[in-house]
Amino acid sequence: MNYDNNENNSDIQETSMMQDAKEFFLHCEYEEAFTLLEKLSKTQCANAFYLLAKLYNGHFIPSCNDKVLQKKYYRRGHELGSKLCSLWYCIMERPNYGQPKLIEEIKNEALEGDVFAQYELSFLYYSGLMVVVDAGESVRWCEMAAKQGYALAQYDMASFYTNGWGVKKDSHKAFSWYEKAAENGHAAAQCKLGDMYFEGDDNIAQDHVKAVAWYTKAAEKNNPLAQCNLGFMYDNGYGIEQDRKKALNCYKQSAQCGHAPAQCNLGVMYASGCIVGEDPKEAVKWYTLAAKQNFAPAQFYLGKMYDTGSGIEQDYKKAIKWYRQAAQQNHAAAQCVLATMYDEGVGTDQDFQQAASLYAASAAQGYAPAQFELAAMYKSGEGVPRDDSKAYQWFLKAAEQDDPYSAYHLGVMCQKGEGTIKDYQEAKKWYQKAAAKGMGQADYQIACMYLDGEGVTKDYEKASYYFKEAAQKGDPKGQCSIGVMYENGYGVEKNYIEAQKWYQQAAEEGEVTAQYNLGALYASGKIGENKKNACLWMKKAAENGDKSALKWLEHDK
Repeated sequence: MNYDNNENNSDIQETSMMQDAKEFFLHCEYEEAFTLLEKLSKTQCANAFYLLAKLYNGHFIPSCNDKVLQKKYYRRGHELGSKLCSLWYCIMERPNYGQPKLIEEIKNEALEGDVFAQYELSFLYYSGLMVVVDAGESVRWCEMAAKQGYALAQYDMASFYTNGWGVKKDSHKAFSWYEKAAENGHAAAQCKLGDMYFEGDDNIAQDHVKAVAWYTKAAEKNNPLAQCNLGFMYDNGYGIEQDRKKALNCYKQSAQCGHAPAQCNLGVMYASGCIVGEDPKEAVKWYTLAAKQNFAPAQFYLGKMYDTGSGIEQDYKKAIKWYRQAAQQNHAAAQCVLATMYDEGVGTDQDFQQAASLYAASAAQGYAPAQFELAAMYKSGEGVPRDDSKAYQWFLKAAEQDDPYSAYHLGVMCQKGEGTIKDYQEAKKWYQKAAAKGMGQADYQIACMYLDGEGVTKDYEKASYYFKEAAQKGDPKGQCSIGVMYENGYGVEKNYIEAQKWYQQAAEEGEVTAQYNLGALYASGKIGENKKNACLWMKKAAENGDKSALKWLEHDK
């Protein structure tokens, strides 16, 4: 429509322009509404000043944020007789001016169908401005506005049903109102629908494709949360083909709007070199921006950067500062890492009690590394009274989350009957779980059980099998032991070359028994007599406290 004024139809055009501006505002087309309202501000259209002032609060159009102009337009509308402008004029500039009469006048307009009057009354009864808080009245007026297609009111109705404010909680009705608001162009409602489809529940089937669709609509309206969430969908390939470049762009758009989670995600991408070139300094920049907004994950990551000196000068005290801020927000990983620094006295005085307290806070949130460390403290009695039963319980919690170290320690405790009844089958079960995660120590323990017949039938072949499993996983004791089995033909065919190979690997790792055995093997002539190598390894074993090696050097050399 052409809104150029002329003498014959200016009043008609003004009315039409105002009606269009109202419709645009109701349906979240704020830029279009603003264009028309700017033109109407040059006329005497009182209602135009109300909507124009609302737009100048910055919530609807981020670039349109001017509190001085907002007050000016409310005052101008008040002077021209707009009751809604008078309302905000009173609230912002003259809070004791004509309140009772003004509220009644607004109610009359609301009862006559003025959608904006209805919505303002809902806000007043919700906030307690100029009236006593009344949830029922707030919902009543809000519903009137919502049924007239006012997107803001529809979104509020959804929130009321979500939180049970003024109405009984009802997820179905909440979803229905979110959907109406979203279809009406409300970006936050579109983002919320995306969340609901992403998560799914008893009422709404999980649908990542629909989640992407709604996040996309909200992101196109420059909603930072939706931009971040859409980036997450592209990042992980949920509901759409994985595309890390698009994820990066979405994170950047959101981060540049000041959205802390997106800033943190951007930091992660720069720290890891995902899509972009690895750039620790850029990562520190984004982590810092998010951390200063009190976003716990960013505080944790920034702490790690200071801790490791990545992208910034290493500074343990600053690392502790950021870890502590994240820990105070119950960030489990931060609590655990901060506990480790107190445990080891890195960047601070060693304090086992403080470490135990932090491990406990992290462990209570289900963080397996902290559960393991807390169990170890109960086992050793550092920072807490020694308690094998509590140690067993915390090892169990971590092991049930597939922590191999905890599974191994559970095996030891079950084998010895520490903190629990002695149970060899239970010990073997936990050793096997740890071994399946690559722990050669656990294979070694199983092998020893078969070697000694402890809780199982003595079986050299099975013992050899598990010693070799341990050896192949790099366990020095396992390497030494399989060497013994090959040298003597226990459970395997005797093979001195294999024995030498495994002794050598263990000896080079500092395994004293392997050093002695390797020296003895060289001295025996079984692999060709080699006095030089025999002496070399006997000396190493003797230096490491092996008395038999010392005796050999004294008498047999």
